[in-house]
Amino acid sequence: MNARITVFTFKQGLLSRAAHDLKIAVDSLTLDEQLNATLDARSLRVVCAMKDGREDHGALSSSDRAKIQASINKDVLHTHRFPQIRFTAQERSEHLVVGLLELHGVTREVQLRLHGPEARVRLHQPDYGIRPYSAMMGALQVKPGVEVLIELG
Repeated sequence: MNARITVFTFKQGLLSRAAHDLKIAVDSLTLDEQLNATLDARSLRVVCAMKDGREDHGALSSSDRAKIQASINKDVLHTHRFPQIRFTAQERSEHLVVGLLELHGVTREVQLRLHGPEARVRLHQPDYGIRPYSAMMGALQVKPGVEVLIELG
């Protein structure tokens, strides 16, 4: 089964005007018919910045994107220790999939509400032992909640 997963992060903090909300793609994943998925955490790729809910492809240079990706791997997801993210479906109905998400060494139940061929879920990074990115002594931060869009097809 084919799928596309996109993660959206949101900025906050005193210097948030200098930062960007981000659209991040997952480039390597496997998904079966029961919606069990394995993602390579190292394959997250910054697609672009987001501004007012719209893609802003000119806001980040390729160097900026590379630095952000390196920070995601090294400082946020610790992909050298946790290279895979897994979702194991437990129950499925027409509009809901309940399963276990293993992320950053922590497993928690999540509910995916299906809307046609897609689902959205909000994940709270600290629930998975992830410290949201912070810089400049906390004046620039990523909000703890990230939104994950799953497109099936």
